Amino acid sequence: MALRYDRSPKVRQKALEGLEPYVADDMRVRDAVLEAVLNDNDPAIRTAAIGLLQPDDADTSVRQVLYSVSNSDDNARSGMFPGRS
Repeated sequence: MALRYDRSPKVRQKALEGLEPYVADDMRVRDAVLEAVLNDNDPAIRTAAIGLLQPDDADTSVRQVLYSVSNSDDNARSGMFPGRS
């Protein structure tokens, strides 16, 4: 819940860190991280969320979100997201 609703970027960052071990195995966790990539207003949180998803590029939903963000997010176009242009 903190990842989605907390106002503090530091709290959301800690939430991401806590979810990291579960991203590969739990679809609900992965969906929450994908939501952060798409909707978080802090570029650092979006970048951290993308970092958690990198190993799971084979997942279709992950690929779709990364593609969408790379084409629509100003930070992605300016190189904020490594490996995405």
